[in-house]
Amino acid sequence: MGNRKGNTHTPRKSGNFEYKAVVGEDKFGLEIRKSFYSKKSYRDATEKARKYIEEQAVQRVIGGPSKKQAVLFRVLARRWLTVYKKGHVKDNTYTGTYEIPVEKHLIPYFGNMDISEIRHTDIQKFLNDMSRTYSAESTKKMFACLKGIFSMAASDDLIQKDPTLGQFSRPRFHVPCKKHAYTQEEYDRVLQFLAGYGGPGRLDVLVLLKTGISRSELLGLKPENVLPSQCLDIVQGTVVVKDTKTGRLRIVNDGLKNSFRRRCIPIDSELYAMLKQAAETPVFNKQSKKSRIPEFLFHTPNGKVWNPDNWRKRVYLPVMAAMHAANPDIPILTAHELRHTRATLWVNEGVDTSLVLKLCGWSDDRMLNTRYYHFDPEVARKKLGLK
Repeated sequence: MGNRKGNTHTPRKSGNFEYKAVVGEDKFGLEIRKSFYSKKSYRDATEKARKYIEEQAVQRVIGGPSKKQAVLFRVLARRWLTVYKKGHVKDNTYTGTYEIPVEKHLIPYFGNMDISEIRHTDIQKFLNDMSRTYSAESTKKMFACLKGIFSMAASDDLIQKDPTLGQFSRPRFHVPCKKHAYTQEEYDRVLQFLAGYGGPGRLDVLVLLKTGISRSELLGLKPENVLPSQCLDIVQGTVVVKDTKTGRLRIVNDGLKNSFRRRCIPIDSELYAMLKQAAETPVFNKQSKKSRIPEFLFHTPNGKVWNPDNWRKRVYLPVMAAMHAANPDIPILTAHELRHTRATLWVNEGVDTSLVLKLCGWSDDRMLNTRYYHFDPEVARKKLGLK
């Protein structure tokens, strides 16, 4: 009836006895195996297998059952999101790690295909196509979602074999870096401009340039994160996420991406003095007609936490526009590109790689080497002693 290889008379961790049986062949002549489970005993599991095989034999004799209705990939993918991910992870993790890869990449590619018709070769072609445009980290998220979706389909007996199992070739095409970084000369001129700039946002940009923290981490800073040891204690970030229950956007401050992002960054005495002054400056509330120290170091005019996108439009871009107007040959970079700039300059200054990783909050040098470091031929020429 079945191949006893892999079968056991002892129950699994779930408490189920399992019996694996060969129940037929697919269109390529390969064996189709199916597991049968029982809470009672191993014998009961084998009995279920026997009955199943007999029923299949009867169906073949009388002409077989009507064809099962196709289950579209997009239907199953959204069911997986709802049942296994929504509410089980943080809202920002749900959106970035699961919802976006599924809705933006997997459903447009596989959406109208019958889940049972998707093969191993289709998955490989998908990885090939995505790797030509997206980073290895992005395709890794897509594949992880695929594995989750097909694992659910296999558990629900919607497919006979999981196409995400087995070996895959992970193509590594060169995806051009679309980010930019300031050279040392450009960086120095931006600092020189900021020294004479009197408008709001000056301190915001200075912190980004000198520490390499992200926009989220900047807006999550609180007065107590400016330590007496002249360090910035990075413990949380400010992000906007879509509430999985209401569908509405909300601002949250609930930690960092991972444990490596928790770090202390030394700062110079001048920047420390500016941050301490900002931390001790009260804000007058027009409604309560009282002054108070805001909860966040970088805050709205009325002392509330910034929506990151509003901060970019109302604070960051005006500063950069003024800088560009004064220095037309220096481009306007995004806040994230200032993080690229700081990482690149630290490397060019000869800071040990292990220290750069700690300061930026990375677990290894892969992010630095593949995404954040921007090669400068002039820096290489000087280090090589060439004229």
